[in-house]
Amino acid sequence: MANGDGSSTIQTLAERADRAADRVKAAATKDRAALEQQVKDVDAAAKEKAAKALQDAVEVEQGGIRRWNEIQQSWEAHMDRIRADFAAKKADLDAKHLANRADDRELDAIEAIGFAEEAIEGAEYAALEAILARLEADEAEARAS
Repeated sequence: MANGDGSSTIQTLAERADRAADRVKAAATKDRAALEQQVKDVDAAAKEKAAKALQDAVEVEQGGIRRWNEIQQSWEAHMDRIRADFAAKKADLDAKHLANRADDRELDAIEAIGFAEEAIEGAEYAALEAILARLEADEAEARAS
């Protein structure tokens, strides 16, 4: 995310969220087989993303950066430490140290964006499962009538 790549990464995340919303809206008009396949596809993609996140976390941890699951477990505390640390040391830091800190914060942002991507995929999966469950309930009700 160095040198301004953050805004394009956030834009990519926003576009991903829009695509997920569009697919969920379109799912309501699909037949059962197509909907079940879409649920399987989204589930597989979410699992793949989670596996990639785990792999990335191992690589990040080996590089001395906070583990990915720490961000998931205590994101707010993490952000509080960043703010407090930056405010307390801002006046004392030289240009090289500031550049290193900026790199660290950019990596933190990339990790947060990855977490958000997983959350979007999880939300898409849950919405598709809900549509499928409603379809199954409607079919069961129709059979019972």
